[in-house]
Amino acid sequence: MELSDLLTIRGTKEQVAEEKAEKVHRDERTYGDFERTFRLSTSIDPNKIKATYSLGVLTVTLPKAETAKPHLALLRAALPPGVPRASVEVCGMCT
Repeated sequence: MELSDLLTIRGTKEQVAEEKAEKVHRDERTYGDFERTFRLSTSIDPNKIKATYSLGVLTVTLPKAETAKPHLALLRAALPPGVPRASVEVCGMCT
């Protein structure tokens, strides 16, 4: 894997000889080199990307950056007098 604003995954799928009791008329599996490139959103933290490979499945985890996660903010100034104070979930960058 390479990290930048692009995530590139490349590898080689090797053909494994399987013994079969019956004759195979068509084998549609592809073998050889492969490469896939994905553009990363700015909301992804590239330093925390993790990948695992198990039982033929590649799992890539792309965690959101802290600045992209929803934050709870107390909006006291925006509430008129007499309205109970409440926490409101706000998306985006919240300081």
